[in-house]
Amino acid sequence: MGAVLGTILFATIKNALAPDSVKIAFYNLSENQIEAIKQESKKFTERKISYKFTTIDSESPFAKTDVDLIFTNMGATADKMSESIPAKKRRKTYLNSKVLAGSSISAAKKARVDSNKIVQVPLLFDGYELLLSTESLRKTNTQSINGWNEFEAYAQKARESYRMPLVFAGKDADTFLAVITVLTESFGGMEDCLKAQEMILDYTDDDYNALVKKLVSSQGPLHETCRRLKKWINDGIISPEVLRLSKSAVISLAEHHHMASFIIPLSEHRNFSDEASRKFTTIPISSDEQLTFIPSNRPLNTRSIVSPVICAVPMTKNRNVSFFVSHLTRENAQERISNLTGLAPMHARCHVPDIYSDDVRFWIAASQVPTTPLGDSAFTSQQKKEAVADCLRNYILEN
Repeated sequence: MGAVLGTILFATIKNALAPDSVKIAFYNLSENQIEAIKQESKKFTERKISYKFTTIDSESPFAKTDVDLIFTNMGATADKMSESIPAKKRRKTYLNSKVLAGSSISAAKKARVDSNKIVQVPLLFDGYELLLSTESLRKTNTQSINGWNEFEAYAQKARESYRMPLVFAGKDADTFLAVITVLTESFGGMEDCLKAQEMILDYTDDDYNALVKKLVSSQGPLHETCRRLKKWINDGIISPEVLRLSKSAVISLAEHHHMASFIIPLSEHRNFSDEASRKFTTIPISSDEQLTFIPSNRPLNTRSIVSPVICAVPMTKNRNVSFFVSHLTRENAQERISNLTGLAPMHARCHVPDIYSDDVRFWIAASQVPTTPLGDSAFTSQQKKEAVADCLRNYILEN
């Protein structure tokens, strides 16, 4: 009898001392973003937790996976992952609102909430901005740019010295759709971005040209954006080849000073050399009623920066999910993952790597809730995303 009790006691003590486990999956994150989260798991020493990491196949994000926590970008795919949790288990799976302590109001509002419980926790922001060559501003004698009309005047002058006044990586579907979102927010506001998102999500036919015709019609949410892009191509502000430029090509153009300005996310800006980065600046403005990420004639209190958002998506009621995610939102952890990724933190007070990530954090705090780019918000299928992006490109080029 004593031997049996001893065996039971030993097993009980062994189980109590053994580390808890958390199964974590990553979907569509870069290698350095994945590594930043893995490194931070080693910093969390308040509890004994063993981690098992895996990557979800980009071609089949909804294949059944036995994981406790997923890190991905906010949007339609993340929403579908959250919705896959059985309804009766959701309340115990979602997290306490305390995980958002320390974030700015706009960043906190980006969290997906259900009955005061947190469904998705925003961690890092990859905001899009328009950057201009300091040399081009000097050559064109441009002191400030308040709105798109003034940008167009600057770009026309820049054509005298630069082969490409305005550039973006139009070949990449996500970047192209993000630029479409950036311009749509600037011209029509978040409402038009949401309308486009809903139209794409609700469209079930395979004729994507028909979808694009609806999006760009006179009453469509992308009408002004595509009209303006056509105008810029006709006016020589954008070269048609911009819609086929890769991310690496944009970097090369920046390094060799062949462009006057470009629209780019913070993550891609990180790929520039220090020398190239120093030669570009945010929009010069002459009014406190403007924000310097993207020109707009709309009121300041209606603006919203377009930004992919890396978030944590709890999938089970494993208590260690809450502990680890709470750790990731704390000041020191936010500083470390911001430094490792180069992205802007959700935390309002932690140190950041440089002025670029600080700018994005400031713009988020100073404007409305960040807008998720259409590539993330409106698609759960990569094939559909690529097809719609291609139809939009063709419409802009052929009409």
